[in-house]
Amino acid sequence: MKSLILFFGKCICILPRSCHLFIGSFIGQLFWLVSKRRRVITIDNIKLAFPDHPNPNKIAKDCYKHYGNLFLELLFNPSMEKRFGKYLSWENEELVLDKVKKKQGVVMLTAHFGNWETLGTFSQFGHNLWPIYQEQSNKFVDDLLIDLRSSIGVKLIKKTDRQTMVNCLNNGEVLGNVGDQGRAIPIPFFGHETKFPAGPVKLAIETNSAIIFTVGIRKGQHIVHEVIEEIPIIHGSNNQETYLNTMKVFAHKLEELVCKYPEQYFWLHDIWRRHKK
Repeated sequence: MKSLILFFGKCICILPRSCHLFIGSFIGQLFWLVSKRRRVITIDNIKLAFPDHPNPNKIAKDCYKHYGNLFLELLFNPSMEKRFGKYLSWENEELVLDKVKKKQGVVMLTAHFGNWETLGTFSQFGHNLWPIYQEQSNKFVDDLLIDLRSSIGVKLIKKTDRQTMVNCLNNGEVLGNVGDQGRAIPIPFFGHETKFPAGPVKLAIETNSAIIFTVGIRKGQHIVHEVIEEIPIIHGSNNQETYLNTMKVFAHKLEELVCKYPEQYFWLHDIWRRHKK
């Protein structure tokens, strides 16, 4: 089955970019039709974040199309260098490169926004990128994701392997961290409390590393990886306050991006835990 899925990705990848986007959007629309619970969560999240928006259903449908394309583009990873890479670009990558040239580690902090899977192409600049990944309960899915993500030259680190994360940063390398879903810190997000992880800040403090907010934004046929800015560590009276102060800056910057590209945020997740089974 895995070979068949990879073969499907290779076959679709050779088609024109307009066909990729059509097929990916079609996949998203199919999921919209069959995923009643996720559809309800998506629309409810958007209404909560944008209570005055005249058409939350349109954002929701466009969101599904976007993530249908993300799924398809993930299958293109093995063909990244030969075929799909021409649709990807980087902006302001010097902000990260200047840090690693000085042997300072970088926590490349991103979110479930745009296409975070293609951030692994940062390795084209000659520096290792070590994304943290969450093991999947389904072994087949877990093996498939590991194969696809590893195929673009990244070195994956299990979420439980903290020592390897520390070693990576102490060696002046780049650690990829998706930082908008967690359980540690209560964070106001679009005016409602959710929880973000404390891990990015803990690791940065422990290893004297920089935290740099980076995203992959879908712009027409292209994905533009924008290195947004360094997130300063804002110290408080205790560790918890430091984590909170710092991640609030990240959450605010993320909100600004989501307001600009609302269909590219992962609204399918139960962000504010209002839909527990």
